[in-house]
Amino acid sequence: IEKQLLNSYKPNQIVINLFYNSLSSLKKEIDLKRQIAAFYYQELKKSKYLISQQVEINSKSSFYNFAVRLHPKVSHITSKLIMLLRKENIFIANLWPDAPITSLRYKSFQKECPSALWLAKSVINLPIYSKFKESDVVYLFNKINWAIDTLKNEN
Repeated sequence: IEKQLLNSYKPNQIVINLFYNSLSSLKKEIDLKRQIAAFYYQELKKSKYLISQQVEINSKSSFYNFAVRLHPKVSHITSKLIMLLRKENIFIANLWPDAPITSLRYKSFQKECPSALWLAKSVINLPIYSKFKESDVVYLFNKINWAIDTLKNEN
């Protein structure tokens, strides 16, 4: 009976119009994020602390998030960096803060998988919004660099 109901369901015109309008605004949103991502890549080239994500040649990212890696010389301060930036109202996050490779349970594997361990500790997601302007991106990267410099000087 449920299968028959699903097969007989046809959306009404209101639902179709809502979907169409949402889809076209989603396309605009993605296009804007791709433009903003170009500013991120410009700033990444200047950064001595952040490493750009590798985008596949034939892919076109929608930039739902913007992941970067902290340079190995500063990856040990990831958690402190996140907390300091939150105090500045900038919200970044670890990509996978509780990755299995980081737990004590898998400590014996950490020597065998140093890249996995480093990535789990060093990949962060930066905020990316379609309403950002180039000046917002410059501000974001300046704050990240300031925070890393501050934390490096504490150690």
